[in-house]
Amino acid sequence: MKWHRFLCIVDAVIDMQERGFDLDFNLTGNRLLCAQQALLIGANDFEILEMHYFPRSRQSSCERMVYGICVPSCGMKGILILGTDKYTAFPEVITLKLGSYVSGRRIGIQSRLL
Repeated sequence: MKWHRFLCIVDAVIDMQERGFDLDFNLTGNRLLCAQQALLIGANDFEILEMHYFPRSRQSSCERMVYGICVPSCGMKGILILGTDKYTAFPEVITLKLGSYVSGRRIGIQSRLL
């Protein structure tokens, strides 16, 4: 996996869009929703190709994770951005997916301190 270092979320999103991550994903219950395709995607139907962590800053009261998502069955690639704080549980659909990646060592986590 290629490592990318970004100072802010905007830089990460622009770079990912230039590399073909052109769709927007949102978390809806325990699934991802592809906004442009109006398609609900379950945990078994997508892969996390990359993820980027952005800690709290003066401008943001929560931590942010930017995920590069791929749906192999239809060739879709896009971006999911999630914010968390100490009161927010990690979404189950992402936890399940990350658990399989961590156990299989298929993904690395980038941390960039601002």
